[in-house]
Amino acid sequence: MKSLTLLLVLISQFSFAQNHLKPPDSFFDIYDYQFTYYQKIKEVLLNGLNNNPTIRMIVLPSFEKEYVIQIEEDIYTKGQYCIILTEPQEGSIWERNEGNTTEIINTNTYQSYISKDNVELIKSLYIGAIMKTKFSVDDSQGLDGTTYHLTVWDYEPKSAQVWSPRNPNLKEFISIMEIILEKTKKEKEISIPNELKNSILELTKKFNKKLTLKEIEFLYKLNQSITKIENQYPLFMEVSESFPKELEKLYENIEESINLTGIQYSEIDKIILDHKKKFDRNSFGIIRNNKEFEKLLKEDNPFIKLINIYKSEL
Repeated sequence: MKSLTLLLVLISQFSFAQNHLKPPDSFFDIYDYQFTYYQKIKEVLLNGLNNNPTIRMIVLPSFEKEYVIQIEEDIYTKGQYCIILTEPQEGSIWERNEGNTTEIINTNTYQSYISKDNVELIKSLYIGAIMKTKFSVDDSQGLDGTTYHLTVWDYEPKSAQVWSPRNPNLKEFISIMEIILEKTKKEKEISIPNELKNSILELTKKFNKKLTLKEIEFLYKLNQSITKIENQYPLFMEVSESFPKELEKLYENIEESINLTGIQYSEIDKIILDHKKKFDRNSFGIIRNNKEFEKLLKEDNPFIKLINIYKSEL
């Protein structure tokens, strides 16, 4: 039991979170323009909504309308819940707010009712997703995308955010919420069909999946091997500062794969070879005149070595 506990602690230290939800931005760390924008979002989209809803999702696209969808208990009918969707009538708040922070922005609001059983179903999905929140080793994000702020009230508010998720579980999560969003626009009382219920239940199971001892041991040893690889190839470090980050991404992708489907060696091979492509001669143009590096690529490629290590030692 002690060895299992130690491995759990160790593996948590080596988890990388680019494909996961991350903690929300701190009020004290955001830029002034973010503060002004978030303040306007709250003023326009959260005006009149319950400050302590059961579930909330704030969606901030780069070039489209922002919106808020939240589930809250009906103040007039105890035990009944309503879903509220609020969005600007015209244009995005970001565009309208630039240079004119005092402009009044009108909104469209849609409201539907939903049963307590269905609320609990969605709430379990939210809790499963948010409890997977991790700090990221690389918070870089592009200019064109969508930020999702997620909150669930479970004794106390629990929040997380993600930008244009690549993780298949998170992409499915967003798709489910978008289906519910469309229902909110069209139906006065939302009923979740069995097919969607089954999707929610299956996705909740994936979020709540616990790694087996074998999987934990594999990931721990894999991380040790990656660390050794990084130290054994100073020339890679010299030629490309991105090499350590690439190894971190590689580990993150393998960890995610194991979380989804367990240890599938063919899938792990594919992930490693996909990362190897970024350092092949044809795709890594800056090393064309570095003969020593090209020789290393051919005779002792670190990604091929990593495959051999995990197959022989893991």
